[in-house]
Amino acid sequence: MYHDSTPLTISKEEVKKTKAKKRPTEGKVIFSIKEVGLTKKGVITPPVNQAAAIVLRKLDKARNWPILGLRIGFTILIILPLLTEIMGKFTDFLAGQKVLEKRKSKLNGEIKVIRNLAFGTYIQAGGITQSGGIVESIWNKTLRKIVNYKLSINNCLILGLGGGSAAKLVKKYWPKTKIVGIDIDPVIVELGRKYLGLNKVKIEISEASDWIVKNKKKDFDLVLIDVYQGREFPKKFEEEKFLKLLTKFKIIIFNRLYYGEKRPEAMKFGQKLEKVFKKVDYFYPQANLMFLCYNIE
Repeated sequence: MYHDSTPLTISKEEVKKTKAKKRPTEGKVIFSIKEVGLTKKGVITPPVNQAAAIVLRKLDKARNWPILGLRIGFTILIILPLLTEIMGKFTDFLAGQKVLEKRKSKLNGEIKVIRNLAFGTYIQAGGITQSGGIVESIWNKTLRKIVNYKLSINNCLILGLGGGSAAKLVKKYWPKTKIVGIDIDPVIVELGRKYLGLNKVKIEISEASDWIVKNKKKDFDLVLIDVYQGREFPKKFEEEKFLKLLTKFKIIIFNRLYYGEKRPEAMKFGQKLEKVFKKVDYFYPQANLMFLCYNIE
């Protein structure tokens, strides 16, 4: 912002024109010389500058400026949401992005399905990509490390199925694998079926930790855990009693956010995992930290 404090000289004739005259004031606002920043010597005092003085004179002459102001205010209130929506769509257009669908979820709030030239189609909740896009890229890089071990993966459990990005990749690398997917939010699962090709998965809508407790006898070669709710990783999945329920499985992979304040949280979680599992590898794709936990030698 630039502020010009240089005095502006006005002729005596202009001062006389600006002086308030006696006239009816009902429904009008009358400005005095002091109100527009004029002194007896005809000098405008800071911070009123030349433009402000001219505007005030015109408003004083118009007499009905308050009504005009109200009209302008109401017009702005009416058109502002429309302008915001238009600008949002224009920004998306420039970014090669389009919102395919919006849904409301009791658990995740507003959920969007977005198609982007760079990342393809993905599901976003709470401003975070939940499935597709960058999430699929993260899981792809992580699962390739497991492929290199050349282990036999006959069945897979996914806690936090979402739209099915991880499930699609498991089918890609181990086509004969039977997959069970658990998710607490049916809205995301439905959108995954509609837009991300989620299929050939036995899906159960349930809270992940409860499902593990109720299905203690079931065994899996590979367990993928991505249970974020927005940006938060539920604390119950960090508890030792939950982690010990996973020790009968061969390989368990946790997805954790790894940026800013999330970094120390993720590292503390890694220390807990090292106390429970035989071996824990740390893998860093993008802004995430993937913990690869092994119960095999």
